[in-house]
This record gives sequence, structure tokens and C-alpha cells, in this order.
Amino acid sequence: YWKDVMYDKYPELWCQREDAKKDTKYLLRRYHVDESNQKKLGRMFARYINCQPVLVFELVLKQLQSYCGNVTTVVDGFRYLTNLDRDVLVWQILCECEKSSKKIRIDSYYEEWFRALCDITGQFFKNFYDSDI
Repeated sequence: YWKDVMYDKYPELWCQREDAKKDTKYLLRRYHVDESNQKKLGRMFARYINCQPVLVFELVLKQLQSYCGNVTTVVDGFRYLTNLDRDVLVWQILCECEKSSKKIRIDSYYEEWFRALCDITGQFFKNFYDSDI
């Protein structure tokens, strides 16, 4: 309710949401282009996440489900997150998993978005084993 309705109800929150979307999309383009300076990009990423973690993680997970080539780069950038941000990421991953979309194709293979989400989850918990589900 609050993620969808409240941002549309109040203009100030709507502006914050749009700024977070714009900044996140810009940063995801930078991640794809500039993989040499991951430390700087990881810190910028953490700064955007601290402002609006649910909105930013929603966009990041959608982007990584579509283009799974830079999963390791983004997960490496998660090292600058706080424990609360990591909990929000786990919650957002669980929300993405419960979508009503098909997870298995007719030929018994997993869908690409679900496979990418499993890859993100696996790499996240491999790097940050102290996080809980």
C-alpha cells in the first residue's frame, strides 16, 4: 500500500521517488560502462540506497533480471550497505520471488528472470553470509 499509493498521494514523495528513479538509472548505466572504478561507484550506489532503499532495490532487481551480465559488479557494490539496507534487499528479493509470473518454462528450464534472481541471491549470501532471511 505505502509503496504504491502513498507516493502518488503526496507530491513531495512523488518528487523524491522520481529523483531516486532517475539517479538509480543513471548509476546502473555507469556500472555497466565503468567497471574499472568499482569502489567509487559502490559508494555512490550505497548513498542512493540509503535515501530510498525500497525504490532503488526494486529498480536494481528489475534491471539485473533483464540484463544479468553485471550481477557480480553490482553485488560487489553491496559491501558498502548497512545491515538495514541488506535486510531491505532480502525483503525485496522475497517480494520478487512471490510474483505470479511463471518461474518454469514448458521445457522444464527456469525462466531467465528467475535464474538471474537466484544468481543475485546466491552471490549476495555468498559475499554477505551474516545476513538473514
